[in-house]
Amino acid sequence: MAEHFTQWVWAGFASRSLAADEAVAVRAHLRTGCESCAREERFWRVMGVTIRQEREPLPAGSLERALAHGARAAASVAASSERGFRLAFDNFTAPLALSVRGPQARRHCVYELDPEPGMASGQRASVEVMVERVGRSEGWSVVGQLLDPSGEGWRDCSMELTGEAPAAAPVRCRTNGFGEFAFAPAQAGPWRLDLQAGQRHWGIAPLLMP
Repeated sequence: MAEHFTQWVWAGFASRSLAADEAVAVRAHLRTGCESCAREERFWRVMGVTIRQEREPLPAGSLERALAHGARAAASVAASSERGFRLAFDNFTAPLALSVRGPQARRHCVYELDPEPGMASGQRASVEVMVERVGRSEGWSVVGQLLDPSGEGWRDCSMELTGEAPAAAPVRCRTNGFGEFAFAPAQAGPWRLDLQAGQRHWGIAPLLMP
């Protein structure tokens, strides 16, 4: 498969440090509908949050190590495919997170959802989920955002979080106008996340946690 842009270009595009003319070229290419670059853009869009959260510039050595692991990370992501969804990003295995930020207390994942009938393979909805411990006895926080295939927040969708324990009662909520959702502190996982958007249902299990 041809590589239209190097990992250095994607890293600069995600961190908003790419030269203006190069950024324009990337956006123009994405508008052509290139599926491989659309997948790269979704991955680096999430990675860009990690990059921009750093208070200091990323050390060149760290970024080089991250990019050197790119092929292995991509293979790991591809191998994570499950029925109905695909793990597109996991901060516990992302090379930038490992080489720059060290051990994480929060699990940050992005799952791509199988396209709805009649949609092109590149038109995938996605759900971003962040899980972290709330104190020592208050349970776990599970928040995130559901995006429709066009990348906009998917509003008024039903979300249900179910624990693994047989007696665990499901916790429910609905997405707001931006596609965001938040569950009240939940008991220890792992969990299953079920979401209903229109006539389509997806179930993600197990939902990864720290």
